[in-house]
Amino acid sequence: MVVLTHIAEAFHLFPWMQWGLKQSAGHYLDLGCAVLGLVLFPGGYLLSALTRDPPICADCGIARGPASCDPGSSQIG
Repeated sequence: MVVLTHIAEAFHLFPWMQWGLKQSAGHYLDLGCAVLGLVLFPGGYLLSALTRDPPICADCGIARGPASCDPGSSQIG
């Protein structure tokens, strides 16, 4: 969206938005899109990381955290 805003500003599309002026609608559209991107991108990454299923050990079938499973353990079942 920010790229499209800059293209519209460069080609003087939508002149009623007064592109380039500090108090214009185009300025606030550009700023709002940049802030929204900075909030939503890390928010989506965090949500994805928090809802991801833990890896499952191929040897015993138990869901494990970051530590690897001990194949010789008797925790099967």
